[in-house]
Amino acid sequence: MAITEKTIQQCLKYLAEERHTSEAEIYKSIHLCLDESKQSTDPDVQAYWRSIPRVGEEPTVEEALIYMAAQIKDSLR
Repeated sequence: MAITEKTIQQCLKYLAEERHTSEAEIYKSIHLCLDESKQSTDPDVQAYWRSIPRVGEEPTVEEALIYMAAQIKDSLR
């Protein structure tokens, strides 16, 4: 099963329901965490961020989560 933006949206919805909050709040929290990690000066971390496929200059939350989830899925094989 491919991990898609729809899958990510379903996960955000599930997390919001489980945490009794909005999808927007979950998205915002993830976005803040990703922004914070992008500020790392560690060259390995910077290389990881450059490796994330994206349409624009910066990966979106969805693009980052799809990439990370695919890496986790691949590592479990």
